[in-house]
Amino acid sequence: MLGPQQLPENTLVEMVFEMPEEISGQKNSNVLCQGRVIRSKEKQAAKTEASQVALAASILDYKFLHQT
Repeated sequence: MLGPQQLPENTLVEMVFEMPEEISGQKNSNVLCQGRVIRSKEKQAAKTEASQVALAASILDYKFLHQT
């Protein structure tokens, strides 16, 4: 995933993913994940782009968010 700033290893993060209908069985299904950063690395950006950081996180827990 990409983020605006570097985060230290072991930082707790929340992520929301849109799940494909083939996996969730529902259209527009989102899943809220709690995780922990396991590594981060600054991406090389063009002069016109804002710098971004590539982050890798392990997922510790998740729950589906139901649309109403």
